Amino acid sequence: MTRLLPEAVGSGRAERYWDELLPYPHELPPRLRLYVSGAWRNLDRPSPEIRQAVHAAFAAGRPDVRVWFSDDEIVGLVVTG
Repeated sequence: MTRLLPEAVGSGRAERYWDELLPYPHELPPRLRLYVSGAWRNLDRPSPEIRQAVHAAFAAGRPDVRVWFSDDEIVGLVVTG
């Protein structure tokens, strides 16, 4: 029944990131984690292009990484700059 109800979606700007290049335990998928709205949000199996865009945004010193999330799962991502 809960699957039929719409999920709440939040949004915010990422303040930090954590890129799991080699996940542990090994059964888990690689994840990109972004700290948004006071909590860590997960993006499973990010593409190399997404990883590169996020890394480049933070390396530039003024990251503009906007995230849409449902609970701790990232459902939308925009990198500008």
